[in-house]
Amino acid sequence: MKKYLLIILFCTPFLFSQENNYVEFSSDKGRLTITDDQKAEFGRYDGFELNLNAGENLYFMAFSEEFPPIVAVADSSGKVLAEDFGNDDGLVSINTIIKKSGTYFLYILNRTNSLGNYLFQYAITSSNMLKYNGKDFCSLSDFLLKHSKAYFVFLQNPKSQLLNSQQFLDAYLDEENVSVNLRLNESDNFKEIETKLKTVLADLKKCGLSNWKELKKKNMDNSEFDESKIILTENVKTNPRTVELTLFDYSKLNDNTTKKYILELSFSKAF
Repeated sequence: MKKYLLIILFCTPFLFSQENNYVEFSSDKGRLTITDDQKAEFGRYDGFELNLNAGENLYFMAFSEEFPPIVAVADSSGKVLAEDFGNDDGLVSINTIIKKSGTYFLYILNRTNSLGNYLFQYAITSSNMLKYNGKDFCSLSDFLLKHSKAYFVFLQNPKSQLLNSQQFLDAYLDEENVSVNLRLNESDNFKEIETKLKTVLADLKKCGLSNWKELKKKNMDNSEFDESKIILTENVKTNPRTVELTLFDYSKLNDNTTKKYILELSFSKAF
């Protein structure tokens, strides 16, 4: 069995005392080869070792176009805590809560004798990151930026998990773009929306995004609305996170049921 020791530094007691709200994410590729260990009941397998703490939420995913993968999580005694046998799309995943601190093994298995490449991802979050309990804008922004690192695998129901915060009108997960969107304001008064947009942009920069790249875009090709965006992008070379402020202008519609102007804020991360 190939064994990868994934050292999660935030699991140490020293770092726990300084950072109790975390979401960690890692993605990599592997390959089942003829030299990998094999068992009669499920074929060849790779194993990955993690040190985890009680209360943490673990997400583990694997995907292959070359063989039907299975994923499993086992403790140090070999007891399987969770597993997914998958279906025909080659995607398998586990989302489970760790009940006891210790060493755990993440397995990518294959019931056939097939060999091939696979992609795997894992994410870990502290228990207090499953629901938002903050009250100010910066804490909300920080909460969503942390979850964006793991593509919101732990935030599948934003409106409920954000505890219906009074800081927005609605919240939803856009599965196609893998973003969390907050509807901040709706109004027939353009000045009101414009003022809100400027305030939110200034707040985002005060909350630590002042050095992110800023881009302004307009889209007037839609027959129902115009769209103006301010896009803030993290200054990193790979998989940058993005925050977008979007003003939707429906004023050209003759529809009294829709507010003329809508302001939304979205958080995402590039693949």
